[in-house]
Amino acid sequence: MGRRRYVESSCDRWFILSALHGLLDPLTVIEPYEMSLTRQTSRFRRDWSTTVCRQIDDALDVTGVTFEIHAGSDYRSFGLCDGLIDRGAVVEVIAERLGIGQQLNFYSTTTAASSRIPTPSATAPRSTVGAYGALTMYLISLEADVCMLTFEKLEQIIGRPLPPSARRHAPWWSHTQSHARGWLDAGWSVRADRKAETARFERMYQ
Repeated sequence: MGRRRYVESSCDRWFILSALHGLLDPLTVIEPYEMSLTRQTSRFRRDWSTTVCRQIDDALDVTGVTFEIHAGSDYRSFGLCDGLIDRGAVVEVIAERLGIGQQLNFYSTTTAASSRIPTPSATAPRSTVGAYGALTMYLISLEADVCMLTFEKLEQIIGRPLPPSARRHAPWWSHTQSHARGWLDAGWSVRADRKAETARFERMYQ
């Protein structure tokens, strides 16, 4: 339930990864089953990943889309992540470095809409309730037309670490990403220098 609560607060759409059925819409009703990828061979998991990628192709165009993956390595490390990246998607593994106990604590106490995000005013954009709402509020408060932020400062503003893909992949900073509403709804654009770990925000409407 913790994972579901998290993705419902951070994503526009989400799916369930099923060892038996592959990709499932959360509203799909299925019969109970006992099966886990953990007990399957590497070849089975690779074939399963290929099937899931095809199911995703049937469901949506993934080019430029950010995927948060909250499943374990048995579900993501046999071709699923690589398949999404090859299709032009950006992949974020939110709890990648956390042990089982740390993950349980993380999902029981954390949502993408962090409690550190300020309560939006009546005139603030709707996206301020999302994961990057604190950035929206920060940019709205500025009087300058240009704002240079280090990645570290940006992480302080949003109250969470940037995902690894923000440092590794240029498409993460594309304005087509769902999290881009954090700056677009405030009327700003951004150019990131991943090597220098800086982000230059510029007001679009002057």
